[in-house]
Amino acid sequence: MRIYPFFSSSSGNCTYVGNSDEGILIDCGVSAARVKAALESRGIALQAVKGLFITHEHTDHIKGLKVFTKSTGIPVYSRGATLDRLLDAGLLCSASHSVEPGVPVKAGSFCVTAVKTFHDAVSPCCYRIDTDKVSCAVCTDLGTVTEDVLDALSGVKAALIESNYDMGMLSRGPYPRELKERIASYDGHLENSQCAELAVKLVKAGAERLILGHLSQHNNDPVLAERETETALMRAGFERDVHYMLMAALPQESRYFSF
Repeated sequence: MRIYPFFSSSSGNCTYVGNSDEGILIDCGVSAARVKAALESRGIALQAVKGLFITHEHTDHIKGLKVFTKSTGIPVYSRGATLDRLLDAGLLCSASHSVEPGVPVKAGSFCVTAVKTFHDAVSPCCYRIDTDKVSCAVCTDLGTVTEDVLDALSGVKAALIESNYDMGMLSRGPYPRELKERIASYDGHLENSQCAELAVKLVKAGAERLILGHLSQHNNDPVLAERETETALMRAGFERDVHYMLMAALPQESRYFSF
Protein backbone atom coordinates (compact mmCIF):
# COMPACT_ATOMS: atom_id res chain seq x y z
CA MET A 1 0.00 0.00 0.00
CA ARG A 2 1.06 3.60 -0.52
CA ILE A 3 0.40 7.05 0.86
CA TYR A 4 0.40 9.82 -1.73
CA PRO A 5 0.52 13.23 -0.01
CA PHE A 6 -0.74 15.10 -3.08
CA PHE A 7 -1.09 18.38 -1.21
CA SER A 8 -0.15 18.95 2.41
CA SER A 9 0.16 22.49 3.71
CA SER A 10 -1.83 25.34 5.17
CA SER A 11 -2.88 26.21 1.61
CA GLY A 12 -4.52 22.92 0.75
CA ASN A 13 -4.66 19.27 1.75
CA CYS A 14 -5.47 16.08 -0.12
CA THR A 15 -4.00 12.62 0.44
CA TYR A 16 -4.57 9.37 -1.44
CA VAL A 17 -4.13 6.06 0.38
CA GLY A 18 -4.08 2.88 -1.68
CA ASN A 19 -2.68 1.80 -5.04
CA SER A 20 -3.61 1.98 -8.70
CA ASP A 21 -6.38 -0.58 -8.21
CA GLU A 22 -8.27 1.07 -5.36
CA GLY A 23 -7.92 3.53 -2.55
CA ILE A 24 -9.46 6.45 -0.72
CA LEU A 25 -8.96 10.19 -0.69
CA ILE A 26 -8.68 12.14 2.52
CA ASP A 27 -9.78 15.77 2.11
CA CYS A 28 -10.22 17.82 -1.03
CA GLY A 29 -8.61 21.15 -0.16
CA VAL A 30 -7.52 22.19 -3.65
CA SER A 31 -9.47 22.52 -6.88
CA ALA A 32 -11.12 19.43 -8.35
CA ALA A 33 -8.97 19.86 -11.45
CA ARG A 34 -5.78 19.67 -9.38
CA VAL A 35 -6.98 16.57 -7.52
CA LYS A 36 -7.86 14.84 -10.79
CA ALA A 37 -4.53 15.83 -12.30
CA ALA A 38 -2.68 14.49 -9.26
CA LEU A 39 -4.49 11.15 -9.56
CA GLU A 40 -3.89 10.93 -13.30
CA SER A 41 -0.19 11.75 -13.02
CA ARG A 42 0.21 8.76 -10.65
CA GLY A 43 -1.74 6.43 -12.93
CA ILE A 44 -4.77 6.27 -10.62
CA ALA A 45 -8.17 6.23 -12.32
CA LEU A 46 -11.13 7.98 -10.71
CA GLN A 47 -12.87 4.61 -10.60
CA ALA A 48 -10.21 3.45 -8.16
CA VAL A 49 -11.33 5.99 -5.55
CA LYS A 50 -13.84 4.24 -3.30
CA GLY A 51 -14.56 7.16 -0.99
CA LEU A 52 -13.63 10.71 -0.02
CA PHE A 53 -13.14 11.16 3.72
CA ILE A 54 -13.32 14.71 5.08
CA THR A 55 -11.56 15.60 8.33
CA HIS A 56 -13.30 18.95 8.91
CA GLU A 57 -14.90 21.89 7.14
CA HIS A 58 -12.03 24.39 6.89
CA THR A 59 -11.35 25.70 3.39
CA ASP A 60 -7.91 24.15 3.04
CA HIS A 61 -9.60 20.74 3.35
CA ILE A 62 -12.79 21.20 1.28
CA LYS A 63 -12.01 23.84 -1.37
CA GLY A 64 -12.61 21.51 -4.32
CA LEU A 65 -15.32 19.39 -2.71
CA LYS A 66 -18.39 20.70 -4.54
CA VAL A 67 -16.99 20.46 -8.05
CA PHE A 68 -15.22 17.17 -7.34
CA THR A 69 -18.31 15.41 -5.98
CA LYS A 70 -20.52 16.85 -8.72
CA SER A 71 -18.24 15.64 -11.49
CA THR A 72 -17.33 12.24 -10.04
CA GLY A 73 -20.18 11.08 -7.80
CA ILE A 74 -17.64 9.62 -5.38
CA PRO A 75 -19.30 9.19 -1.95
CA VAL A 76 -18.26 11.43 0.92
CA TYR A 77 -17.69 10.30 4.50
CA SER A 78 -17.32 12.47 7.59
CA ARG A 79 -18.71 13.00 11.06
CA GLY A 80 -22.36 13.99 11.17
CA ALA A 81 -22.00 17.60 12.25
CA THR A 82 -19.38 18.19 9.55
CA LEU A 83 -21.66 16.71 6.88
CA ASP A 84 -24.46 18.98 8.07
CA ARG A 85 -22.23 22.03 7.60
CA LEU A 86 -21.21 20.88 4.14
CA LEU A 87 -24.81 20.16 3.14
CA ASP A 88 -26.00 23.54 4.42
CA ALA A 89 -23.28 25.22 2.36
CA GLY A 90 -24.31 23.30 -0.75
CA LEU A 91 -20.94 21.61 -1.08
CA LEU A 92 -22.06 17.99 -1.33
CA CYS A 93 -23.19 16.75 -4.74
CA SER A 94 -22.90 13.01 -4.15
CA ALA A 95 -24.01 10.48 -1.54
CA SER A 96 -22.75 11.17 1.98
CA HIS A 97 -22.26 8.84 4.91
CA SER A 98 -21.85 9.73 8.56
CA VAL A 99 -18.98 8.17 10.50
CA GLU A 100 -18.59 7.97 14.25
CA PRO A 101 -15.26 7.95 16.10
CA GLY A 102 -14.12 4.43 16.83
CA VAL A 103 -16.64 2.79 14.49
CA PRO A 104 -15.00 1.39 11.33
CA VAL A 105 -16.64 1.79 7.91
CA LYS A 106 -15.84 -0.08 4.71
CA ALA A 107 -14.75 1.65 1.51
CA GLY A 108 -13.74 -0.97 -1.03
CA SER A 109 -11.35 -3.30 0.76
CA PHE A 110 -10.36 -0.58 3.22
CA CYS A 111 -11.57 -0.36 6.79
CA VAL A 112 -11.55 3.32 7.80
CA THR A 113 -11.97 4.53 11.37
CA ALA A 114 -12.50 8.15 12.37
CA VAL A 115 -10.58 9.38 15.40
CA LYS A 116 -11.80 12.40 17.35
CA THR A 117 -9.36 15.31 17.41
CA PHE A 118 -9.29 18.75 19.04
CA HIS A 119 -9.29 21.52 16.45
CA ASP A 120 -11.32 24.69 16.03
CA ALA A 121 -13.90 23.09 13.75
CA VAL A 122 -17.39 21.75 14.41
CA SER A 123 -16.53 18.05 14.63
CA PRO A 124 -12.95 17.33 13.51
CA CYS A 125 -11.31 13.96 13.15
CA CYS A 126 -8.37 12.13 11.65
CA TYR A 127 -8.43 8.66 10.12
CA ARG A 128 -6.89 5.24 10.59
CA ILE A 129 -6.97 2.98 7.53
CA ASP A 130 -6.68 -0.81 7.83
CA THR A 131 -6.49 -3.59 5.27
CA ASP A 132 -6.08 -7.30 5.91
CA LYS A 133 -2.31 -6.83 5.66
CA VAL A 134 -1.25 -3.34 6.79
CA SER A 135 -2.50 -0.19 8.46
CA CYS A 136 -1.72 3.51 8.29
CA ALA A 137 -3.07 6.84 9.48
CA VAL A 138 -3.48 10.42 8.31
CA CYS A 139 -3.58 12.71 11.32
CA THR A 140 -3.31 16.49 10.98
CA ASP A 141 -5.10 19.58 12.31
CA LEU A 142 -5.05 18.92 16.03
CA GLY A 143 -3.79 21.14 18.79
CA THR A 144 -3.02 18.33 21.18
CA VAL A 145 -2.38 14.59 21.02
CA THR A 146 -4.90 12.87 23.26
CA GLU A 147 -4.80 9.33 24.61
CA ASP A 148 -7.61 8.48 22.18
CA VAL A 149 -5.43 9.56 19.27
CA LEU A 150 -2.45 7.59 20.56
CA ASP A 151 -4.54 4.48 21.12
CA ALA A 152 -6.15 4.71 17.68
CA LEU A 153 -2.83 5.19 15.87
CA SER A 154 -0.92 2.58 17.84
CA GLY A 155 0.41 -0.19 15.62
CA VAL A 156 0.12 1.54 12.24
CA LYS A 157 3.01 0.90 9.86
CA ALA A 158 2.91 4.36 8.32
CA ALA A 159 1.50 7.72 9.28
CA LEU A 160 1.21 11.22 7.88
CA ILE A 161 1.30 13.43 10.96
CA GLU A 162 1.16 17.16 11.47
CA SER A 163 4.27 19.28 12.00
CA ASN A 164 2.60 22.60 11.33
CA TYR A 165 4.81 25.28 12.83
CA ASP A 166 8.05 26.17 14.52
CA MET A 167 7.40 28.16 17.68
CA GLY A 168 10.19 30.62 17.01
CA MET A 169 9.06 31.30 13.45
CA LEU A 170 5.46 31.70 14.59
CA SER A 171 6.45 34.12 17.35
CA ARG A 172 8.56 36.25 15.01
CA GLY A 173 6.21 35.99 12.06
CA PRO A 174 3.74 38.48 10.56
CA TYR A 175 0.51 36.92 11.84
CA PRO A 176 -1.66 38.99 14.22
CA ARG A 177 -1.52 37.99 17.89
CA GLU A 178 -5.00 36.46 17.87
CA LEU A 179 -4.12 34.14 14.99
CA LYS A 180 -0.83 33.14 16.61
CA GLU A 181 -2.69 32.25 19.80
CA ARG A 182 -5.25 30.23 17.85
CA ILE A 183 -2.57 28.23 16.04
CA ALA A 184 -0.72 27.45 19.28
CA SER A 185 -3.86 26.62 21.27
CA TYR A 186 -5.23 23.31 22.54
CA ASP A 187 -7.48 23.11 19.48
CA GLY A 188 -5.06 24.65 16.98
CA HIS A 189 -2.13 22.84 15.35
CA LEU A 190 0.87 20.75 16.38
CA GLU A 191 4.25 22.44 16.77
CA ASN A 192 7.39 20.63 15.60
CA SER A 193 8.33 19.46 19.10
CA GLN A 194 4.82 18.07 19.68
CA CYS A 195 5.04 16.23 16.37
CA ALA A 196 8.41 14.82 17.42
CA GLU A 197 6.92 13.46 20.65
CA LEU A 198 4.12 11.81 18.69
CA ALA A 199 6.62 10.37 16.22
CA VAL A 200 8.61 8.69 18.99
CA LYS A 201 5.48 7.11 20.43
CA LEU A 202 4.33 5.85 17.03
CA VAL A 203 7.71 4.34 16.19
CA LYS A 204 7.79 2.64 19.59
CA ALA A 205 4.40 1.17 18.72
CA GLY A 206 5.64 -0.19 15.38
CA ALA A 207 5.53 2.61 12.79
CA GLU A 208 8.17 2.31 10.05
CA ARG A 209 7.28 5.24 7.79
CA LEU A 210 6.57 8.79 8.95
CA ILE A 211 5.53 11.72 6.78
CA LEU A 212 5.51 15.20 8.28
CA GLY A 213 2.55 17.06 6.81
CA HIS A 214 0.54 20.27 6.89
CA LEU A 215 3.69 22.39 7.19
CA SER A 216 2.94 26.10 7.28
CA GLN A 217 4.66 28.03 4.50
CA HIS A 218 4.96 31.06 6.79
CA ASN A 219 5.71 29.50 10.16
CA ASN A 220 7.83 26.45 9.42
CA ASP A 221 10.66 25.05 7.35
CA PRO A 222 10.99 21.40 6.24
CA VAL A 223 14.59 21.31 7.50
CA LEU A 224 13.51 22.45 10.97
CA ALA A 225 10.59 20.02 11.06
CA GLU A 226 12.66 17.01 10.02
CA ARG A 227 15.53 17.94 12.35
CA GLU A 228 13.22 18.17 15.38
CA THR A 229 11.65 14.78 14.78
CA GLU A 230 14.88 13.08 13.76
CA THR A 231 16.65 14.36 16.89
CA ALA A 232 13.84 13.10 19.12
CA LEU A 233 13.94 9.68 17.47
CA MET A 234 17.71 9.41 17.81
CA ARG A 235 17.51 10.39 21.49
CA ALA A 236 14.95 7.63 21.93
CA GLY A 237 17.37 5.14 20.39
CA PHE A 238 15.95 4.92 16.88
CA GLU A 239 18.62 5.25 14.19
CA ARG A 240 17.62 5.98 10.60
CA ASP A 241 17.92 2.88 8.38
CA VAL A 242 16.28 1.31 5.35
CA HIS A 243 13.16 0.47 7.34
CA TYR A 244 12.58 4.02 8.46
CA MET A 245 11.84 7.05 6.32
CA LEU A 246 11.15 10.57 7.52
CA MET A 247 10.16 13.10 4.89
CA ALA A 248 8.44 16.48 4.99
CA ALA A 249 5.59 16.50 2.48
CA LEU A 250 5.56 19.60 0.34
CA PRO A 251 2.68 20.62 -1.97
CA GLN A 252 4.81 20.51 -5.12
CA GLU A 253 6.26 17.09 -4.45
CA SER A 254 5.17 14.00 -6.37
CA ARG A 255 6.63 11.33 -4.11
CA TYR A 256 4.70 8.46 -2.64
CA PHE A 257 5.50 6.36 0.40
CA SER A 258 5.23 2.58 0.27
CA PHE A 259 4.80 0.41 3.32
